[in-house]
Amino acid sequence: MIPFLVVLSLLFPARIAPEIPVTTPSLGRAPGLQDGLRVASNGSITLAAWVDGRSRSIDVFASRVDVTGKPLDPTGIVVREHASLDDVFWDGTDFVVVTTTSAGDHELVFVSVDGAIRKRVSLPIAQNYAAHTYQGADSRLLFLPHDGYSPLATIADLQGNIIKRGGDDTGGTAAWKASNGTGFLVIRHGNGFVAEEMDRDGDVLSSIDPQFPSDFSPAAMSGDGRGGYVLAGYLPAVGDLTLIHLNADGLQQGTPVVLQARNPEFSFGAASATMTNGGFVVTWAGTLPKTLSYVTYVSRDGGGPVESFTSTGYISDLVYDRDADLVFTATRELLPSFGYDVWVQKGTASPQPLTQSATDQSAPQV
Repeated sequence: MIPFLVVLSLLFPARIAPEIPVTTPSLGRAPGLQDGLRVASNGSITLAAWVDGRSRSIDVFASRVDVTGKPLDPTGIVVREHASLDDVFWDGTDFVVVTTTSAGDHELVFVSVDGAIRKRVSLPIAQNYAAHTYQGADSRLLFLPHDGYSPLATIADLQGNIIKRGGDDTGGTAAWKASNGTGFLVIRHGNGFVAEEMDRDGDVLSSIDPQFPSDFSPAAMSGDGRGGYVLAGYLPAVGDLTLIHLNADGLQQGTPVVLQARNPEFSFGAASATMTNGGFVVTWAGTLPKTLSYVTYVSRDGGGPVESFTSTGYISDLVYDRDADLVFTATRELLPSFGYDVWVQKGTASPQPLTQSATDQSAPQV
């Protein structure tokens, strides 16, 4: 009789009840570093992506945010493990996240509007990602050697096809690069500034002296939304944050515009420039040592600075989504310090945390 019962127990094992959570999931600050912000919008949803260290490795995370500034993915979307973030943009159907893998090549990750990873496209390109044209699914990606030498550029499309294969250069000059929507501009600084205009196929159309002030120090560049470019930077002699307009060739147009004059008590920090629909935005941070406050400013189309974010922690990175009036910042509070966290803010409303994770509940006893 007993062997028969054993056979029955093997044929019909006891049903295992589903796990029942004892506590309600509690969200808190994500551990580790969250930084390196990039954002893109389709007009109703904004995808913010960043480099995340919560798993004790360098991964790329993302979160969707609606037009009211509400995060739709509180604990984030794991876009790519063991990778760094280059860019994110909207191709008319999906958000495309450009990453650099731990092997040194690149991968395009397509994220749908509902937050799902739809597909991945591998790009075996060892050069550094530089910029993309703004032509939807027909966008081209520009990759440059270390020093930004344009004749050695590589061009790829969103299907993973290599349109033009470039090469390596061992030079060490600084380079700034951007797209005006249809082509590219690369500005290098060695013994002087050189501006190189490129078409979407990676061919160099011109190489000129942009005629910047001799002591100008660039910080961020983008298209101006009207076929040209803007370059934000500093004049070391006076320390002013200055904006220079460029035509499609990279030649300075008009007189440089002071976005914010230097204040001996105000130290400039991170700066970014972003092309928007028909215009551009420059965003930067500053510190006020006497009050231990950190401030983010936004300038639309070269207008006067508008204060958008104030924090008691150091601001390391910031991006502004003009379409939805959303400010994204990576900031580290001084006391207590949780590392850098990403926050999102609608206009001048209160910031909300964008990088959260489940808090730890351990050592259960019965």
